[in-house]
Amino acid sequence: MTDILITRPTQRAQGLYSYGLPQASVEYFEAAIREKAVKLNTLASMQGATLENLLTLPAEAFRSEVGTATWPALGGALLLPLTNKTVDVKLLDRCTGTARRSVWHSNQVMYLEHEGLAAINGSIHYIYAPIDLSG
Repeated sequence: MTDILITRPTQRAQGLYSYGLPQASVEYFEAAIREKAVKLNTLASMQGATLENLLTLPAEAFRSEVGTATWPALGGALLLPLTNKTVDVKLLDRCTGTARRSVWHSNQVMYLEHEGLAAINGSIHYIYAPIDLSG
């Protein structure tokens, strides 16, 4: 997380900033994927992939501010919070346009397929990895 805090981000959209993926974040992402291997293998197999495919996803670290939503790619996305605290977030349903509050725990890899993610207070830092296994 320190690498993210000391790096100057690139603004991708209003309220959305990219930090690329510093080496420490790569290692953190890989460790989280391996730790959640059983659950993620089930997810991967539903997408026609393997855990090794998930380790090579084009991940990137972001900061989203209140008023900005992150939406998954067509195949979904894995998100990993870059914090050691729980974070209150909104999950936005793409089909109904409704929002529900959720608590995102620091050790939780979130899979989004039909929902967007938005900060409720302040900003949220996370690693975003789109799952596009069609190629």
